[in-house]
Formats: sequence, structure tokens, C-alpha cells
Amino acid sequence: MTAADAPELPPNSLAVAVEIAQIASSPGGIHKRAAELLSALRRLVPFAAAAVQVVDPECHRLMSLASDGSNAPVDCPHTEVGIGLSSPDGRRVGLLTVQTETAIHLTDAARELLGLLAPVMSAAVDPMRAITILAGTVVDAIAGVVLTQIGSTLPLPGLPGHHLLRAGSPVFDVVDDQLAEVQGYASFLFPCGTDRDPEGYARITALACPEELPNPFAAVVLVSPPGELHGLTARELEVLGLIIEGWQNSRVAGALFISERTVAAHVEHILAKLDVATRTEAAVSALRHGLFMPHPLAAFRDGVAA
Repeated sequence: MTAADAPELPPNSLAVAVEIAQIASSPGGIHKRAAELLSALRRLVPFAAAAVQVVDPECHRLMSLASDGSNAPVDCPHTEVGIGLSSPDGRRVGLLTVQTETAIHLTDAARELLGLLAPVMSAAVDPMRAITILAGTVVDAIAGVVLTQIGSTLPLPGLPGHHLLRAGSPVFDVVDDQLAEVQGYASFLFPCGTDRDPEGYARITALACPEELPNPFAAVVLVSPPGELHGLTARELEVLGLIIEGWQNSRVAGALFISERTVAAHVEHILAKLDVATRTEAAVSALRHGLFMPHPLAAFRDGVAA
């Protein structure tokens, strides 16, 4: 049988295309979706071998998600096609390769259909899909980046960057420390304006990337408005941060170069403003309302140490 005599596409092509769309919209990990894509594609284009790979954005190399191959002899003639996978905004996602033992199985119509299905398959295996869904849980985020395992940053689709999230920002040192202490989540205030000005703070939220994702992705880091600060001054927020970290008044006084009596007064004001009775309750309330400002960041208020 020649390629001209063979049907260009099997009669189940539409059903397979629908199945691929369903796979792309299904929950679960990208490795699972990639394997399911190959299983569906085999019924569309009987292949000897096929693979789905995604781009490592740091090293600019391809990483395997799933593969399916036969034990055909190495010297057996093959026909191979590579389909580039890209996001709607043109970001390179990865590559689908399909290898058949005869051109009959890889007709021009089959190649065209694979090309038409490429955007759907890209969505199924795009690591940024899970990351953007994760970022969407912080509904008031105004900016964000993806933090990699080696500390570099990548653009986060759908959100702009921010000067607090540039390379070398002290934000990332705190994010690393906080994620190491509380697995999966960190939230804190960054002082970037004037004392007593709610607009002078930004809320930083860091969410660890799902473990299912390829190795380069560590966390998504987002910038949001500070939210309600309950009338706490910059100094009170600084003292509250040290209370959360378990510091006693004497240590707080020494670190801030103030008297213990002044620290006690700040603590009294903090308890009143948070409407709590004890330091422990203040720490719990502060964490619940996102009022934690790590001590190393206090020096960035007004560009000088507090």
C-alpha cells in the first residue's frame, strides 16, 4: 500500500482530538497529562516512538516529561516529525517528537492535524499553567515572578514584574528563610515608604511550586497591597515582628537601641491595637492578618535603619 492509497487520517481523528482537549483541561500532574497525550496520539498516528519534552528556562535545554517507544531495530528506516509547543504569548514550552516506521502513518494531513492540536497540547504540559493557577490564589497580587532553584527569576505570565522582585533583592533572602521554616508558604510586609503610611508597605507572598513540576521551579513570589495595618506604626510593626520571632523585651531593646521601658510601651500599644491580651495572641493574630515584618527588612524603611 502506498501513501496515496492509504486514508490520510483514521476515522477516529475527531474523537482523538476531543480526547486531547479533555486531557489538556484535566487536573493532575503534567507528567500524567503528557503520558495520556501520547496514548491518545498513538491512535491518531501509529508511531514507533514518541516523546514530550519541556524547556528548562534556566539552562535552555529540553527535559523529558513522557516517552513511548518500541523495540524497532536502530537501522530500521523511520519518518520523524517534531512539533514545537508554545504558549499563546509565544513563550516556548517544549517539543513533541513522533517517529513512525513508514510515511503511510505520517501523512501531510496527520502533520497538519498535529500542528492544529499543538496549542492544546502545549496547554496540557506547560509548567507555567500550574504556577499561574497557584498565583491566582492571591487575588490582589499586582506583580510577580517565578523563583528558580538557583535563585534567578522568570517572568510570571499574566503579571508584570516589580522593583522589589529584581535580581539581588533582599526579598528573596527572606523568602528562602521563610519557606525553609514554613514549608510551602510565606507572607510578610516589606517597608518601602514613609512611617505611618499604609501605602509605604508592600505585602510579599511566596508559594512553593508543586513538587510535580520540573526541577527548575522553586516558588512564585507575589507583590500585593499591604492591607489593613490596624493603625500600627513602623516601629510597632518592627517590634511585633520580633515578638513573632520569639524575642524577649531585653533582646528587642538591645537590637533597636531603645530602653526596655520603651519596648514595653510598644508591646502595650500593639496588644491594644490588635485587641489581644498576650504576646502569644498578638503573634498569632499578626500572622493571621499578614502583619509580620522580618527584622532584616526594617532597615529598608526610608532607606535607613529604623
